[in-house]
Amino acid sequence: MARKHYSLEYREQIVALVKSGRSITSVAKEFGLADQTVRNWVKEGQEGPLGWRERERALRRENARLTEERDILAKATGFQARGDLR
Repeated sequence: MARKHYSLEYREQIVALVKSGRSITSVAKEFGLADQTVRNWVKEGQEGPLGWRERERALRRENARLTEERDILAKATGFQARGDLR
C-alpha cells in the first residue's frame, strides 16, 4: 500500500489538537490516522519546525518561479521602453 502524504497545514492542525490537551489516541481515531503517525508528528513538532524540509522546498520553488517572472517582466519592460513592443 502506498504511503499517504499529508499537507503541512493538516499535520500542524493535528499536532495543535494534541497540544491543546487531547489524547493522541482520540485525535488519531477521529481523523482515521494511526496512533504512531500522530505521535511522530508531535515529536517532529517538538524537535523543530514541523515540515521544515517541505517548507524549504516550497520556498525554493516559489523563489525560482518569482525569479523567472522577474526576468520575463524585465525583458518585456526593456522592449517596451525602446518601442519594440506595442
